[in-house]
Amino acid sequence: MVCLLLVGQGLALSGTAALVAAGRAGRRTGLVLLLTVAMLGRLSLLDSEPIQETDHYRYLWDGQVLRTGVNPYAHAPLTVFEVATLRQNRDHHPDKVLSELDRLEILRSSSIPARETFARISHPDLPTIYPPLAIATFAAAGTLSPWRLETLRWTFLSLDLLAILGPET
Repeated sequence: MVCLLLVGQGLALSGTAALVAAGRAGRRTGLVLLLTVAMLGRLSLLDSEPIQETDHYRYLWDGQVLRTGVNPYAHAPLTVFEVATLRQNRDHHPDKVLSELDRLEILRSSSIPARETFARISHPDLPTIYPPLAIATFAAAGTLSPWRLETLRWTFLSLDLLAILGPET
């Protein structure tokens, strides 16, 4: 923890220096320096364990839900446990809904990482709140390596680099 705080302080100092340099060295050079410090900050945290954050469990879940062909906006994660009750009231729930919930139950119980992720989702009583492009990104990361936070982080870092190195407007 102390090491992480020292790294954070060092990056904050480096970022401040980059801002000062931006004023002296020209806009483009300063921007490159600032973005380099920002990337170094991201890289230094790639292998860290989240301390109080739980959002990444929802990212992992939503990505896998989309990969199974189920709309992540259609069902809250906890709905998976209501399949038996919903089957009794078939008149009110189409077969498509029950089929989707069956797929989500299979997804939830498919592996130890899947079960651990599901158990840690914050606000499991609500469907996702994330925009479609974010969910597509979560699914892309899940395609590379399901249920792994590291893959999600590398995906975000890659997209950051693309944004930085992309064509100038």
